[in-house]
This record gives sequence, C-alpha cells and structure tokens, in this order.
Amino acid sequence: MTAVDASGTRSGDVALSCRAVERAVCDVWGDVFGVEVSPYDDFYELGGDSMTIIDVVDELSRRGVRVRSSVALRHHTPARLAESLTVHADRAPVPVPPTGDVRPRSWAEVRRRPTVVAPDGAGAALVLLHSDTHPQREREAAPAWRAGRPVVGIPAPGADGPLPAGADLADIARHHVSAVLAARPHGPYPLVGFGLSAVVAFEVAGQLRRAGHEVPVLVMVEPPAAGPASGFASSTADLLALRYAALGRRFALSGSESPEEVLSRVREEGWYDVDTSPTDLSRLQLAWADLALAVRGYEPDPHAGRVVLCLDEANAPTAGGYWSALVTDPVVHLFDYGVESPAPVIGDARLAALVRAELAR
Repeated sequence: MTAVDASGTRSGDVALSCRAVERAVCDVWGDVFGVEVSPYDDFYELGGDSMTIIDVVDELSRRGVRVRSSVALRHHTPARLAESLTVHADRAPVPVPPTGDVRPRSWAEVRRRPTVVAPDGAGAALVLLHSDTHPQREREAAPAWRAGRPVVGIPAPGADGPLPAGADLADIARHHVSAVLAARPHGPYPLVGFGLSAVVAFEVAGQLRRAGHEVPVLVMVEPPAAGPASGFASSTADLLALRYAALGRRFALSGSESPEEVLSRVREEGWYDVDTSPTDLSRLQLAWADLALAVRGYEPDPHAGRVVLCLDEANAPTAGGYWSALVTDPVVHLFDYGVESPAPVIGDARLAALVRAELAR
C-alpha cells in the first residue's frame, strides 16, 4: 500500500489520489465513530477530540495514509484533509504532454458551441454557463434550480475546439452571447456561471444589458478574481505547467499514465462530460489555459444589476472582495466546505434554494 504523508511525499510505486485518501478517511472515521461518514462531516461534530485522533492517525497509517495528528485536527473534514495531503502537497510536476494546438485564425472559424436546452417549462429560460470541469454535475443539479423554467446550457469556452490565439474575455463573451441569443432570441436572461465561466458570465451580462436585454440576476458560483488578482500566470506555457502539476497532485498522476488511465481517474471525481474521450484531455487543458489567461487580462466594468456571489469560505477573501467592489449591491452566500473543488457547492441544496428564490423575485 502506498503511503502519503502530511508533507505530500510518497512511498511505493503508486500514489494515492485525493479521492482515494478521502475514502480512506471516511472509512476510518466510520469505524472509529460507528456511523456512516460523508466527505464533509466534521470531526469535532462527530465527537472527535485530541484523544480520538490518535486512533484515527494509527488506523490511517495502517491503510497507507500517514498524517500528523496536528494536521488531521486542523483539516477536520475528510475532504479538507484529503486535499491537504494531495492537492496542496509539494510534489514533482507532471510532464506537460503535447497539446495538438491547431488554432483557428479567427472567431469566424470557431464552431458555434452547441446549446443544451430543456424546452419544457414557462417563463424566461435559466441560462447556465458551464464550468470546464463539472458540466455534468451542473446539468444534473439544474432541475432543482430552475423553478419550472426552461434551461439553456452553454459549454465552457474551448469545450468543442481551441480558441483563436490571444482570445480576450470580451471576445469569448461575445461568442457566448451569440449562442444565448440563437437559443433564446427573447429575454429576459437570468444567468448562472460556474468557476472561470462565472467571470465570462459577468461580461456576458454586461454585453446583454448594453444591447438592451434584461438580465434580472447573475449568480456567480465559485468565480476567481480577474486581472492580476486572479493569481494566474501570464503565459500559456506557465499555465499549462501549473495545470498539469495540479492535476498530478489531485489524481496521483506521474505522467506515465495512458490517456485512458487519466480519464478514468478524473471521471471518478465527476470531471468532464460523459462523452469526453481520452484524446480530448490535452485539448481541454489548453482550453483551460486559454480561458485562465483571458481572465488574467480582463478588466471588468462595474455592474449595476443584481449579482449573487456563491463562494466557499476557502476562496471568499480574495474573490468575494474583488467582485463585491464591482457591484452596486452584491449578495454574498458563503459555503463552509473549505475545499478547492466546486463539486460540493454545485450539489448543495442551499444553492438550489437561493437560485429558485432569485428566479421568483
């Protein structure tokens, strides 16, 4: 059994992924407390203390996960502890594979992104601007949000092919606006954006409003800050290197895996669409780098419409302050998962309830 210690070092031939560590922690806590444990259950709320943690650490070590008691007490949900041992660990970067970068010369050559429309329902359609990593989760969650309305889904930039070199965020948003208007020629347009696409949604909302369309509400789920405050590197090569390093830590990749093996691991955490093929993976990472670079270069104008920010507390200090300063009367909802993955927020019943409430305004 491979071991992962609190500094992120590894022993053995194969490292444990974030999901594998999370499962091990859930199993050990379940045995110690005699209950079924989810990734977001709290150690202290289950009755844990500084004595209980000794048994937990010993049992985790027997299962191949080495962690100091102080670290386990500080990261007191299975999801937080797993991320601390994998996603935030200091490991050798995974080699960046060739991306097969064949870019269109202009936006005229970019295929119009297909829209996913749920035509049943009444009222203005809820428009989802999907993230690059969790579109399937977002579509599965949408029935709980839509309050009887139709739903239009816009895939993330680059989901169906590379973007033109040097594409800026305003260009990307214009392409999205065209897709929205093609699917629903008449508004109003309530928008929900996820991750990097939440930043695109901010610009889409501005462009729609400037064109005379009504955007009653923009819900931004886990957006990063834009501009230099985003923390993104300033070149595609650097962004790809950071991206593959992050993927290597989260999914315990060494760089020697086949595309099929990589896809199998990322799909375990619900990443990407069901029809994503192994050959799509390098292109999708390039698309992420393109969008991250566009977000870094974006200088948003203030937004006078209603904006609801949904942020995990781990990301709130930077992103929350940044976007709140650009909005006349921001509404901020914080979630307490304390992890980088947006998956728990996407599936949270509180998010569904607040989107329904916004649509009912």
